[in-house]
Amino acid sequence: MGYEIPQSLEYKEKIMFGLNFKQLVYLFIFAPIVSVIFFKTNLHIAIKIPIISTLSGLAIGFIFLNLDKHVKNWYYWYRSKIIQLPHKLEEFIPIKKIEEDLVFTKDNRKLAILRIIPINFSIKPEESKQAIAIAFQKFLNSLDFPIQIIMSTEKLNLQDYFNEFKQRIRNSERFNILFESYKKHLESLTKENEVMNRVFYLVIQERSDINIQLQICQAKLTNVGLKSVRLKKDELNQLLKNFFIAQPKTKEVKDVSKKEKTKN
Repeated sequence: MGYEIPQSLEYKEKIMFGLNFKQLVYLFIFAPIVSVIFFKTNLHIAIKIPIISTLSGLAIGFIFLNLDKHVKNWYYWYRSKIIQLPHKLEEFIPIKKIEEDLVFTKDNRKLAILRIIPINFSIKPEESKQAIAIAFQKFLNSLDFPIQIIMSTEKLNLQDYFNEFKQRIRNSERFNILFESYKKHLESLTKENEVMNRVFYLVIQERSDINIQLQICQAKLTNVGLKSVRLKKDELNQLLKNFFIAQPKTKEVKDVSKKEKTKN
């Protein structure tokens, strides 16, 4: 199995002036450019100095500070924030762009997505289960625009739980020490056992005013006892990447439209 040698342990042969091959390449690239600008051009000194200073700074960065690797890392980070789909797959996915926290489709539809924080329905008393089911049915029947419900499994993220728990014990030094041990234990447990979390999303298509539609859905979901959060641009990008590229183990999509709603 191949592996990458850590940079601190990697041997790089010094060729000239205490510089290795890569450093010499950058030196031979920048040095002639700086020399030409300084000696061969008729630019005013007030213009030469900023240009030469900038090029010299870049040269130092590339030669001694591994600026090329930082640029490369930044490039990969930037690409990770943009949806990159294989060309053949793009033909089957009707997504044009993501702007203003909305998904714009190729047929000029606007979609907003809510992340639903689920409740543990199975541990509820029977009367509560019936009440929740009736409330959810009323929620569906009250809508005059189509929605889509998506259920997905994702890696369990306990960060919100840890943050809330830490706030409760922030004034207790003893509990803070125990909390760190408890946090490490849970993180190790979930990682080793690959604990997954079931997540629900509500996709809302703009019919008249998308913001009003979002408010209606969130208010009605609150009546059912469900909290919801609107996905922002970066979260929408990541969600779509997870579905079309990462391919999580389990994914189920259910369309709910006005015609499909169960009437009493």
